[in-house]
Amino acid sequence: MFRRPDCADSLLALGLLHEHQRPDRAQTVRFLSENVDPGCSNMPKDKTCANVNQTNINDPIIKLGCCQYLNNFRLVQNEDASGKYDLQSVMHYGSRSFALPKKFTLVPAVNGTQIPESHPGVPSTLDLERICKIYSEPCDKWKKSCKKENKREIES
Repeated sequence: MFRRPDCADSLLALGLLHEHQRPDRAQTVRFLSENVDPGCSNMPKDKTCANVNQTNINDPIIKLGCCQYLNNFRLVQNEDASGKYDLQSVMHYGSRSFALPKKFTLVPAVNGTQIPESHPGVPSTLDLERICKIYSEPCDKWKKSCKKENKREIES
C-alpha cells in the first residue's frame, strides 16, 4: 500500500532531523523509555523498554523483536543543535508518540513547558529557518520572489 509522505517525511528528505533527537533535548524534555510501547506480543511481563540495551544486538528483548520504537528517540550526537529548541516543530514527536496506553513518552523537563500531544501538520517558523540555513541560496531567491509578488499584488 502506498502512503503519501507527510510534511515531516519531506523535511527529513530535505535534511532536517527530528527535534526530539537533538543532543540538548534533556534541557527541555525528558524521554521516558519505560513508557514506550514494546510493539510486540511476547514481551516478558516483568520488563519494559527501559530494560533494553539498544547498543547490544544480542539483548534478549531486541532478539524477541520488541522495543524497536526506541530508535525513534535515540539522540543524534552530530546534529546541529544550534538555535532554540522548537516544541512546535513538525519534526518533534507528540508527548504520547509510541507510548503505552494512557502514558507519555515525552514529558517537560522544565516547569511551564507544554509538549503537544501530536505534532502539527505544517512547519514552524523555526523549521523554515532551518531549511533556509541548509539551502541559503534558493531561500534567498524564494524570499526575493515572494517580496516581488507581494509588491505586485499591492500595486494592482
